[in-house]
Amino acid sequence: MELVQLPNDRQSAIRTRLKRNVASVQEYYHSNGLPVNSALVLGGSTCSVLHYLAAHGHTQELEHFCGLLPHDYSLLAAINVQSSERRTPLHLAIAANHLDCIKVLVRHGANIWQQTRVDNGFKQLMAAVDLAHVSGNFQVESYLRKVELQQKAVILTARKKLLLLRIWETQHSLPLSVIRHALPFF
Repeated sequence: MELVQLPNDRQSAIRTRLKRNVASVQEYYHSNGLPVNSALVLGGSTCSVLHYLAAHGHTQELEHFCGLLPHDYSLLAAINVQSSERRTPLHLAIAANHLDCIKVLVRHGANIWQQTRVDNGFKQLMAAVDLAHVSGNFQVESYLRKVELQQKAVILTARKKLLLLRIWETQHSLPLSVIRHALPFF
């Protein structure tokens, strides 16, 4: 998903609300029917409101914005959209050490494996856990490693189930759909 360009007057209105009262931004987006991935130019970088909220530690507002989105592809796309500097809201929350914002983003589907370019003298690509480690955010790193292990366990469990189904399929000469119907625990 790309950032959606907004007219300058809308960007200006959002920037003003972000400075005065962050909570009023949600109402402005909702009343004007603006997509959450609307592009804002803030501090020389083009990003979304989710980037701003994550970078500045506005956990409650971030939770509200994530709650506005349907829990489907559009939520995942909006949460994982990259700024002009190729950073997601999760990357910015990690860089600023906002653990509560990180938890909100992960709970709503932020991709912890999405990489960003880090200019640490080598211009490396790093995933969220590596970025936390390099930034010295060990509490954040510990949390992300736990999430990473949980997500890997889910993936491995799904792969094991599929492998067992394939074995059953070949041994019993039954189509996969019949096996799934007969063995509901898969």
